Amino acid sequence: MNLLRSSVTLLAVLVAALLAVPSGATTTAAPAETAIIDLEAQQVDCAGAQLTGPDSTSVQHVVGEADTIVLDVLLVLDTVDVPGIAALDDGTDAGRADYLAAGDALFADVVDLLEVAPQPYVDLGIDLAWVGWDLLDATVDDLAGRTTESQEIIDLARAQHGGARPDDVDIVYVATDADIQALGQTAVAGQADCIGGVGNPENAFAVGEIGDALVDPKDGIPIGPVTFYRDFAAKVAAHEIGHLMGGHHHYQECATPGPVVSAVARAEIGACTLMSNAVDFQTLPFSTLNGVVVRGHAEAYADR
Repeated sequence: MNLLRSSVTLLAVLVAALLAVPSGATTTAAPAETAIIDLEAQQVDCAGAQLTGPDSTSVQHVVGEADTIVLDVLLVLDTVDVPGIAALDDGTDAGRADYLAAGDALFADVVDLLEVAPQPYVDLGIDLAWVGWDLLDATVDDLAGRTTESQEIIDLARAQHGGARPDDVDIVYVATDADIQALGQTAVAGQADCIGGVGNPENAFAVGEIGDALVDPKDGIPIGPVTFYRDFAAKVAAHEIGHLMGGHHHYQECATPGPVVSAVARAEIGACTLMSNAVDFQTLPFSTLNGVVVRGHAEAYADR
């Protein structure tokens, strides 16, 4: 369920993932969280039900009968600003007010970076809403020693919230400015805890990068009349949340009307739909099949 920054790293990362499987073991024995890309044998949801297919589907948005479903996402902030913000809450009313103001400002900055993330959900009748923020406690405690391992970040966020998402949200998303990694590969841009995790309160967690040393998280890299990596941070978030909503890499479409129209309209380079496992190939729409799956999971599991 990991998302790669660039398609050119795909082969090397696939080899790394395969080498991580012990000799003589089948890929089904490897836990989902160790997979860099979605090998079908490793595509299990938290209960194992999605090994052969999605847990829920719906065509209500296709036939024009889809009521709007609000998908509430809590943002956990994991940035270099976090310790300074946490230090403002010194137990006084003034300190608490300063803490909340600084946290709100960082939250607003991150939401701005994720501006277009809700767009692919709109066509499915889903209102993806950033409903609040929290600071990652581990980063508050130790900025210099904070982990960059994607699964460890997810585990820390889960532990911080008592082992499960808060009752009033559907998904918890950690927005990090760290260069995250998995299996020693720093090409990883994001990870969902498992496919279909929205259906399991203890697994409805994901992490994604909101910055890159070489790529502006919103503007990308202009190359002549087009842009490479446009809305990098937002695509990572929309993609990883898509995994939690049941979306798979192998349900993507490439060079079909959806991504082509999107790429032309946004003047960006991209040949594949949102659930492509390389950010530089992505455009914003879900493929038809992923849309049916994501809408189905929203109907089955998201709060109305």
